Amino acid sequence: MLHKAGEKVSKLAAEVARVSKLSEASAEARFVGATREWLIGGNERAVQIVAVVDAGSTKLMGLYNNALSEIDGKALAAAGARLAKVLQGTLVADSGYSISVRSVTLDGITAADYLSVEPWMWADVSDPLGDLAAGV
Repeated sequence: MLHKAGEKVSKLAAEVARVSKLSEASAEARFVGATREWLIGGNERAVQIVAVVDAGSTKLMGLYNNALSEIDGKALAAAGARLAKVLQGTLVADSGYSISVRSVTLDGITAADYLSVEPWMWADVSDPLGDLAAGV
């Protein structure tokens, strides 16, 4: 089920790498670019994707409020909702499966919550953020 979602994330990561100006990238692509770590939770039918971000990664992707010196939570949530909609579109309609996306910072997630999720393993798709992370 997550193979197609992984392919979409790869395409969005490529979009961020390809544009000459950040404003040319979609919000969901910038969300992908801001993600430092991908975690999976939920259950077999309702998959929850947890994207770990930080101040530095959100600054690079235009999801940071410089005036307030903090992550722009509203923009990040909106971008995450757009990504969730894109990933939900990879599922067969009316199949009973769902994908949700939320973002966290490492200091904004409890140890119990962190331990309740596991790393998203990019099975047949190489880690779409590998090249991005190397350049950041």
